[in-house]
Amino acid sequence: MEKRKRVLGEDHHDTLMNMGNLARTYKEQGRLKDAEALEEVVMEKTKRLLGDDHPHTLVVMGNLAQTYSDQGRLNDAEALELVVMEKRKRLLGEDHPYTLRAMSNLAVTYWKQGRWNNAEVLQVVTMEKTKRVLGNDHHWTLDNMANLADTYRHLGCLSDAEALGVEVVEKMKGVLGNDHLNTLKSMSCLAAIYRDLGRLDDAEALEAVVEENRKRRNVLEIGKT
Repeated sequence: MEKRKRVLGEDHHDTLMNMGNLARTYKEQGRLKDAEALEEVVMEKTKRLLGDDHPHTLVVMGNLAQTYSDQGRLNDAEALELVVMEKRKRLLGEDHPYTLRAMSNLAVTYWKQGRWNNAEVLQVVTMEKTKRVLGNDHHWTLDNMANLADTYRHLGCLSDAEALGVEVVEKMKGVLGNDHLNTLKSMSCLAAIYRDLGRLDDAEALEAVVEENRKRRNVLEIGKT
């Protein structure tokens, strides 16, 4: 990054890409303030160089929104995600996968804010559109289904939550495998639904499977290293 700043200049596209990559590394290290500082600079420079509506500008805005969300700055995240979603609707259309991803990200922020009804509205639309555009077994479709199942649980719609949760678990097992992190997360969500339904034996049995699969996954990962 420092060499590109010196050789190409601080506003060069490659320099900004480097800064974005470094911000992502900071984020993975948990250094969210450092990531935020870089991403804010990258966003402002990218806006000036490429314009507010450029696809790369929208990606950078989405990355910064995620950093805000990870810090608990949910109102700031929401504001950016609304802009990204509306721009993608206008530029790409309401059914484009990137538009649907932006809608899904905003729904997650609503969920974190405890705005279950707002989250549900977006998640239902996003789930139906991703099924139609990407297919029933696409990982974005499964993510949306899992998120909606958890939203139903928080809304107290436990029958809907269970039906969707069971479907998600079975699909994720088939598509991703029993030990995939998303599969384990969906199984944990279904176990929580069973607990809310008072089906404690089913919840405990599923939680035991999750724990066993996590242990097996950890052993496999240690073996790879």
